[in-house]
Order: sequence, then structure tokens, then C-alpha cells
Amino acid sequence: MKPTVSVVMPIFNKEFLIERVLRSILENKSQFVKELIFVFDGCTDRTEELSMKILDDVKDVNVIVEHTPNVFETKADNVALKLSTCDYSMIVQDDMVIEEKDFDARMVKPFIFEDTFSVTSRLAHNDYYLNGNMGWGDYAGFDPYKKNFGSSPRNLFSIRDICNRGPLLVDNEKMRALNYFDEAFSPQQYDDHDICFRAWEQHGWVSGSFWIKWCSKEEWGGSRQEVYTDTTEHNRDKYYWLEACGQKNKSLIIERHYDLLFPDKKHNEERILLN
Repeated sequence: MKPTVSVVMPIFNKEFLIERVLRSILENKSQFVKELIFVFDGCTDRTEELSMKILDDVKDVNVIVEHTPNVFETKADNVALKLSTCDYSMIVQDDMVIEEKDFDARMVKPFIFEDTFSVTSRLAHNDYYLNGNMGWGDYAGFDPYKKNFGSSPRNLFSIRDICNRGPLLVDNEKMRALNYFDEAFSPQQYDDHDICFRAWEQHGWVSGSFWIKWCSKEEWGGSRQEVYTDTTEHNRDKYYWLEACGQKNKSLIIERHYDLLFPDKKHNEERILLN
């Protein structure tokens, strides 16, 4: 029996890019995709209008549209994930252009292993607690910004502690068992760390990278990126607000998963799959 996949996407103010993002999904999805679930999260520009011009013509899959009042990723992702009726859900962020044909069929491959919980198409990594602070290491996968990391071989499912967010494929049955992303991490940051740790601690389920071709640019503003980078007076309050959220959530990870943050508890496994 062939697997079924829901593509889910929270969207916030991407009128300059959303048509390209949506067409990249529609043109490259495989027959496994049965649902497209979009959550317009407090959009104030023409993003929804432009999106619906494309989505109204989609006939081969079920299109589901929801709205949330600017709640950011953690809660908006949960809204979408809870609507999925498929075997798997693939979270694609609104600043990601998919470039690989049958992208979802490729990312399903690591689920041949029964202990697989989540597969990212970007960098997977381990979390460490060293010198009184938490840091990341042992990167594997794909860096779309090509800053510091070369891409891993495409035939490796690289298991690490953490799968970074989208493109991210999750097993829906296992996601339900974990009760989705913990909204204590709302508005965003480190909820993906937490759920990967919970999957391992509670069930022995693993996460890793098995990447597809896609592109994104920092100036496209993924994860409301302008909040992180613009420290001018106009945006300073937002910047410090989100920085404070990040510090709070990092402290939550240390508190909840402290025992897994040391070198002898790390995942560094490579499983070979066909490209």
C-alpha cells in the first residue's frame, strides 16, 4: 500500500514569493500527496488572494485552508498537523522553493526503518551542554545558505538528536502519540528540538536528515527573519522580544532534556538508502 502525504504550510505575508513557492510544490509533488493544508497566520498583505488564485484551480488533491490570528509557527503548525488525514505530514515553510521532482516520495524513504519519527531536508544536528551553555554540533544534511556546511551524500539518512524545521516530514501516528509540538515553546524556537528529544526519550524514535533539492534566501524572511536581523529603533522591540523567547525556550530544553545534552548520549548514525 502506497503512503499518503499531507503538505502543510503556515503562511505570513509572502506576497512577493508565495506564487513561486506554491507552484514549486504543485509542479514537483508525487502521487503520494493527497492533501495541501495552508494556514494563513495573520496575513495583512495580498498573500492569501494570490494563493487562492492558484489553489482554486487545484483538482487532483484536497486543499484545506485555515486562518490563525498571527500566532507564529508553533501553534500554526499544530493547527495544520491536526487536520492531516494522511500517513505523513510534510511541513514546508513559506520561504522555501522546492526544486526536486517527487520530493515527498524521496523523503518518505527513511521511514522504511520502523523507528523513524522525523526526516528533515536541511541540517540535522546534535545538542550539547558545555561550559554552562547549550550549543549545536555534528551537522549533517543540506545547508541552503551554503555558509559553513557542505551537503552530506544523498544516499545517507543521517541520524542526529534534532531535525531542523521544514522541509520536515513527520510520521502522523507518532506525532499524535507525542501530542504535537509543545506550545510552551510558542511563538517559536526549540519546539522542534523538544519534540525530537521526546520522541527518543519516550519511544526510542529517531530523527535525521535525508535531503531534497530546494532553495531559500535569508532576505526572503523565513520565520519572520526580519525580527532577528533588524535591530534598528523601528524594529528593536520585536527583536528583543523574540530574543527573550529564544532564551526562555533554550532554558526549557536544558531543564527538560539535560541528561541527553552530553557527548556520551549523542546520535551519530548513518543509514544507507538508495538515492
